[in-house]
Amino acid sequence: AAARAQGAPAAKEQIRPGQLPTTSRTDILRFVEGAFGAASKTVSIPIERSLAVFGEPNAYIVGGELSGSFVVGGRHGSGELRFSDGAPEPVIWSALSVGIGLGADYGRVIMLVYGLDRREDVFGTYASLGGSAHFLAGANATILASSRARIVLISSGLGLRFSGDLSRIRIEPA
Repeated sequence: AAARAQGAPAAKEQIRPGQLPTTSRTDILRFVEGAFGAASKTVSIPIERSLAVFGEPNAYIVGGELSGSFVVGGRHGSGELRFSDGAPEPVIWSALSVGIGLGADYGRVIMLVYGLDRREDVFGTYASLGGSAHFLAGANATILASSRARIVLISSGLGLRFSGDLSRIRIEPA
């Protein structure tokens, strides 16, 4: 089982929708079922909760990442940025975190991206305050914030992890 705490907006109106078209709930859940396989049931719970609280996102990123921590932590991942229209675009991300942490995991990730006025607004540096705990397998959700967009990062991982940290994550075109 997993738990995740985040320093994030508490209400729907705190994440503005952005000017780009949104991606439908049905399309996201259908894609997650195919991309996450057996873990899709675990991941669909925080996705459904995010969609209920914040609405449909302007875009989403799906991929995989490796993360670990021992006081200082890091993560690195790659995947595809998807909008409601157009072909997927390859992206990479990396993060550095400082806090209480021990463990490592590898897993699949989906990031729901909100508040986009332009496609390129997804790229840049985001900050988060959060924590997680899981043994063997689990799903975690964190809200990332920048001046141009908000992201709900949902990960499903295998490994042993306990952490509470302040993070900086950078998303770039691959």
